[in-house]
Amino acid sequence: MAKEIQLNKENNAELDNFRLFDPKLSELHDKAFIKIVKAVKNELPARRVELIDKALNPYINSENLDETKFAATLSIFKDLITQEWRIKIKEEKVYLAPSKLINKANKLYLRQQLQIEKNSHLNKVTNVKFVKKLEETKKYNNQEISIKNLIGSPTFILSALKENTNKEKIVLPYIQIVDKSRCIHTGYKLNEIWRYFRYTWSIPYKSTPGRNIFYLVRDAAQPYHPVIGISALGNSVLQLSKRDNYIGWTLESIKYNLMQKHEDISLQINVKGLIGSKRLVSQKVILENEMEYNTRVTPYSIFILEKSLNSMIVTQPFFI
Repeated sequence: MAKEIQLNKENNAELDNFRLFDPKLSELHDKAFIKIVKAVKNELPARRVELIDKALNPYINSENLDETKFAATLSIFKDLITQEWRIKIKEEKVYLAPSKLINKANKLYLRQQLQIEKNSHLNKVTNVKFVKKLEETKKYNNQEISIKNLIGSPTFILSALKENTNKEKIVLPYIQIVDKSRCIHTGYKLNEIWRYFRYTWSIPYKSTPGRNIFYLVRDAAQPYHPVIGISALGNSVLQLSKRDNYIGWTLESIKYNLMQKHEDISLQINVKGLIGSKRLVSQKVILENEMEYNTRVTPYSIFILEKSLNSMIVTQPFFI
């Protein structure tokens, strides 16, 4: 009996994971979509995306509104299937649920999902040309080299570990700021080197707005000083409400900090004249007394006042 109850709970939890996928399509396209979903459900996982692409391609550049909606629906469906979402069909309705592998602790699954977007970006024509260009051999200082010379040799380190008693000199790391100059060991532009190695990350490459400073971490112990790491510093987002309110940079946060601390709670009270009837009311509960309030707010007010006065002071430029 206990096992049956447990199984029923698991089955109900499983059903709860599925959500109705009900795009607003014309009757004709709705029937076509159901037909495609059924075909995808019965297809081998490795061929599902190919099947959706075949159905999607004729509608990609359509100017018809109904066909555009249909193409958008298939595109979303394709993205979910690519991420291994599961399909159920009940009474000619489509239900979808995330993969059972989705788990914050399942790093392998997360990497696989990130790899999909990464590969999509990497397969763009401009990026393919860029990678091929750097991987082609060229002559520099009378030597045949490519960007691959900047990938460290594991055998070099293993040999050094066996032969060198001074372990501190096996790897000689240093940081190099990426600017418009070229690498003196290979002739490649430093920003091209950084971009090439950025494509090796599991996280898809996306440029960020604002100013950025890029760094290469290189090993002076090996020939060509190979890259052993990359990093970057970027401007933070100019306006981010939650962050700015938390730090206390906004007018709203100053107003909030000057208020007496309280909590709004909801209560059910009896309705007069109606036995058994209740209504919901909101009530403010004070969390600090007058002395606690003054002790907290007085130094904060002085601090805000001083900062405000300082920001109003205008320094006049002078010339010698």
